[in-house]
Amino acid sequence: ILQFINLGFHNNILNSIASFITIFGWAYVAIIIGVLLYFISKNKKTKNYAKLLIISTIVAWLTIEAVKLGVHRIRPYDVITPLYVLAHESSYSFPSGHTTTATVLFYTLSKRYGHWWLFILIPVLVALSRMYLGVHYPSDVLGGFIFGYIVSYLCEYFMKTKNLL
Repeated sequence: ILQFINLGFHNNILNSIASFITIFGWAYVAIIIGVLLYFISKNKKTKNYAKLLIISTIVAWLTIEAVKLGVHRIRPYDVITPLYVLAHESSYSFPSGHTTTATVLFYTLSKRYGHWWLFILIPVLVALSRMYLGVHYPSDVLGGFIFGYIVSYLCEYFMKTKNLL
């Protein structure tokens, strides 16, 4: 699957699109979106979900880094040839932090605004972009989906039980 996605479709336009899409998996982008939603909105529910987004992103990022250090999975570009590599990362591969963050973003936005079918595009496109860029295995991005969903659900549950959401 990785080589099919990574080797099958490269051109300058898709390279630019994949590089752009992966931005939605950056933790600080999710935090910035949360901060903007919090300060721009006058709606209490939106403010609460903005807090959920910020907290979930921070929790996900911290725990992802710990899991990566525990698992020590080498990046595919260090193992597989041929592979078209458009990005290099300094951390380990499993699970995908970008996909985790994108899933946290999707989960929170879909909980607040509905339309889960629209927001699911965020983590799916980020996951595909990470494989396209040559930095993740399919199991890394699947792990990112699962991990992002679990972290988001647990943060939401905790905030609801403490009447913070």
